[in-house]
Amino acid sequence: MKIYSGKIVINLATVVEENIKAFEMEEAHKELTTELFNEIQLLLGSHGFWANDIGATLEECENAKDSTIKVIQSEVEKAKKIRNETYSNKKVTRTRIE
Repeated sequence: MKIYSGKIVINLATVVEENIKAFEMEEAHKELTTELFNEIQLLLGSHGFWANDIGATLEECENAKDSTIKVIQSEVEKAKKIRNETYSNKKVTRTRIE
């Protein structure tokens, strides 16, 4: 057997309210949780990939346009709606194997 190794590239963006710089950075990073990274690893694993290390950093975009902010907010809301519909329609069955 052979191993193919590489990287997946994802450009992230989020919108936060203007505030003190430290609070903005904290708000921007708050959803980058261990739970999210575990979900990403599980999703990739279910498609045959092993993701050993996952991390993310965000930096302020100096010249953010209002139109870009609206697009990000719209796409995030659409994704949340789809996620909520998917999880609410999912039936959970637990089976204990001994």
